[in-house]
Order: sequence, then structure tokens, then C-alpha cells
Amino acid sequence: MRKVILLILVVLGTLMSTRSSAQLYAMRDSVQNGYNFWLYLPDGYEDTRDERIANPNNKDAKEPLPIVVFLHGRSLSGTNLSTVRKYGTIDAIKRGRKVNAVVIAPQVNHGDWWRPERVMNVVEWVSKRYDVDTTRLYVLGMSLGGYGTLDFAAAYPDRTAAAIALCGGSTKKNSQLGQLNEVPLWIMHGTADASVAVSESRRIKKAMEEANHNTPRLRYDEWVGANHGIYARVFYMNEAYEWMFKHRTTDKNRPVDRSVAIPTSLFNNVYSGLPRGGIALQVYDPPTKSTTKGRYMDKSAPLPENKSKETEKSEKSDERGDNSVKKQEKSNNAKTQTTTATSQVLYHTIEEGDTLGHIAAKYDTTVKALCELNDIDKSAILSIGKQLKIKDADTPIEIVYHTVAADDTSYYAIANKYNTTVEKILELNGLTEPKVYHVGEQIIVAKREVVVANNKNNTAAKSNKKSAEPQYHTIKDGDTLGHIAIKYNTSVKKLCELNSIEKDAILSIGKKLRVK
Repeated sequence: MRKVILLILVVLGTLMSTRSSAQLYAMRDSVQNGYNFWLYLPDGYEDTRDERIANPNNKDAKEPLPIVVFLHGRSLSGTNLSTVRKYGTIDAIKRGRKVNAVVIAPQVNHGDWWRPERVMNVVEWVSKRYDVDTTRLYVLGMSLGGYGTLDFAAAYPDRTAAAIALCGGSTKKNSQLGQLNEVPLWIMHGTADASVAVSESRRIKKAMEEANHNTPRLRYDEWVGANHGIYARVFYMNEAYEWMFKHRTTDKNRPVDRSVAIPTSLFNNVYSGLPRGGIALQVYDPPTKSTTKGRYMDKSAPLPENKSKETEKSEKSDERGDNSVKKQEKSNNAKTQTTTATSQVLYHTIEEGDTLGHIAAKYDTTVKALCELNDIDKSAILSIGKQLKIKDADTPIEIVYHTVAADDTSYYAIANKYNTTVEKILELNGLTEPKVYHVGEQIIVAKREVVVANNKNNTAAKSNKKSAEPQYHTIKDGDTLGHIAIKYNTSVKKLCELNSIEKDAILSIGKKLRVK
């Protein structure tokens, strides 16, 4: 009996040791000119940006986390994002390897190469939305991912804190590879590699030597007799992440660390010390109706090939397009909604990140007009929580909305439906670049002043009252305050204030959360 109890305690202890609040999100169709990717937030991740801004001298405030970008090899290419979890950093974490960083694991399509600018677009998208340290951006990859790692580091040497390239190469010319001397870099390759010849890494080393014969920041290891697949084990080694984390882009002279070693003997024990069964990652991979493989609502998506001459002609017409919009409303009532705002004074409550330029774009006005209305200078400091007058009482504004449908493949397609332009739609919705809208959400496609007779004032007032009613979000499986805030273009702080909750509150599925 004592043996049975002891066994139960051991099992319970093991289960408790593998519990984790670490989260893994499938991010599809999120970044313009980017990639679909997995986003990993480690156990205990907390966004403390507001705290650090409010109390810059608080030494106890949590520091932002580094970013690790894992670039996979050719075998994981495609459009099934789940395959990216088969090996590499995400799989290492699932097996129990502790990586205290925000991890980005994108996926490239079959037959394509990693594009540094598209990887950087994903990095910047994450950097704007999560609490990360951009001076600690690390990239590692193998095979095709090794090519991508070196191409990225050569393109962004001042942004890359450190990089590990395994049995790869580069698509860059020799004259461009000298940039790699600015980055703490570790290249590893086996001499018996039948998939990517070791001469590819030797070319990189030679080009770096030609630019600077000392190659001061390069660590280069060749393993005699090693094949291609053996280097996949590096992703599971604590030493790989320990080495990368020793570097920052702000380090004086950016020296490369040579104290961390990865001997060949280590390759036989990469899984030792990892918990049996790995850790219980919270994976959020909601179903999606998108079939556009990463280009949903993307400004760069091509126009439909069957455009009529009449449509092409309308694109060049006056942007006012009042008549054409009205025609579209009648022919597509299921996807449009027209509301009328009253002529009351309009105010905007200033939030973190607001600028006069962004506020002006959001409300279809100008910085000059805002300054005149509020008696301020264009360089005035905007205080969070204060109200900024947007418009004095005047004629009502009629707003035309488009409800996003499953067949809306791009901003261009929607613009064509209403004979307007992508730029105008972005301006009307207060955007400087396209954002992802999901099926059922609404986009403003037109605004126009209307003349309202006196006897219709009450109707307009009722319409305005309706539009000012609170807006709610029904919590679904996988929702977090951060993702809900992004969806409704608000902040976690605002959501907490509206609902009288803390930012670490547990969200109950089916409950309603006020968002406006």
C-alpha cells in the first residue's frame, strides 16, 4: 500500500512539474507582406510597458523579453502551419526546453526562399503588440532556414543581436556578406552533408574574411564526417539559447561570446534533463475560413483578373463617388449598413500611442484643424485620458459600412465594390497600413455630409444614441485580453477599466466583455 501511495505522489509531482501557463498562438493572415507564424509566450509572460513608463525608476518592474526567430528548413515549407511544430525551437519548448523569450516561428511556402524583409515585417508586428526587447533579437535556422538566417543577419546587422546558422548558406552576393562581420554569428556545418554542401558555409566564411580578415564576431565549426540531419539537435540544446542571450545590439563593440561550448559529445545527450512527456502548452489555433495563404486583407494582394473596363474607368473617377456608393448599397444590402451621426460636438479620448496625425486620419480631418479647435501647437504633448475636440457642431455625417465576408480577399477587392480606393478606406478607418479584419467585422467605406430637415433631427439623435451604446465581445476559447484589445482597436488597460477587472483576470467562455 505504501508503495502505491509513493508511486501516486511521484506521478503527481511529475505532473505538477510540467504544468505551465505558456501559450502558443497560430497567427494567420496577420501581417501585410509577412508570413503566417506561431507566436510563443513563455510561462509568466506579462506586459509591463505601462508600468515602466509610469515608474521608470522602479527596479522591480519586469524587464521586456528577448525575441527568438526560428526559421525552418525545406521539409516544413507549405501552408499547413502545424508542420512547423515538428522540429525546432517550438518542438524543443514543447519537450520541456526552457526558452525565456517571445518566439516567432514563421512558415514559408513550398519552393520559396526566406525573404528578410518579410521576416522583419513579422518581427515589427510582434514588437508593436508585445512586451519585447528589440535590442535582443536573435535568429537561428537550419538548411533553408540557415540560408534565411544569414540573409536576414546580412540585411539587418544592426537589428540582429546574434544568429546561429546550421548547415546553410546565403543567397547574397559575396560583396554583401561582409555585413555579417557586424553580427555575433555562429556557423556550424558537417563535412559529410549530402543535402547542403559544406562549401556553402565555407563561401560565407571566405567572403567575411575578404571583408575583414579577422572576422572578429564569427564562430565557425566544421564537424568532420557529420551529416545534414545531426544539426537539428542544436535547437534542443540549452547552450544554443544561452549563447545567443549573452548578446545585445547595444553592447559596446558587440563582442562575440566564446565561453559557451557545444562539443560533439553534447549531440548524444540533447534530451537529458527534459521532463518526460514535455510541458502542457496552451495552444490556440482557431479555425479560419481564409484560403488566401497569408494574404487575407493584404494591401499587396493582386486585383481580380476579370476586372471590367467599366470598373477600371470608375477607379480613376472622383473619389467622392456618392452615386456609385448609393448604387452599391442597394445592390449589396446584406453587406452594408448606413448610419447617421448627429451634429453634436465630437471628442476623442487620448490613448497611449496617439499622435495628432493618427487622430486626424481616424476622423477624416487635418492636424491644422485639430490644433485650431483645441488652441494647441502641432508639437503639443498629448496627455493620456484627456479629451481632444475633433469637430464642432455642424451638419450630420452619413457613414457607410461594409461587413467583411468570407469572399473578401483583399482591400483592393472591397475598394472595387464601392468604386473607391484602398488609400481612402485606410484613411477613413484611421489606419496607416492595412490591418486584418475577420468575417463579420465592419469597415467604413464612405463618409459624407447630409442635409437633415428640422423634423428629422429627432431621428438623427436616436441614431446617434444607438451608435453610442456599449459594445460587447462574447469570450471564446483561446481569447486573451491582448488579442481582444487588438481586434477592437483598443488597449488591455481600457478593457480592464471598462469591466472592472485586473489584466490577469480569468476569462470565462461565453461571458460578455465590454469593449467600447
